[in-house]
Amino acid sequence: MFIVGGGDDGSNGGGGNNVGGGNVVTVPEPASLALLGTGLLAVLGLRRRARVA
Repeated sequence: MFIVGGGDDGSNGGGGNNVGGGNVVTVPEPASLALLGTGLLAVLGLRRRARVA
């Protein structure tokens, strides 16, 4: 996960530390979302195949 956000002074927190005291929001990596999507498609495909057979 990437961390987006940081302090009120525009810093990103410096290595995971939230120096400025602002809000920090975690954003999933694109690869993680792609892997999750692929897994969901596989599960749906297997369910559909089981209904047909």
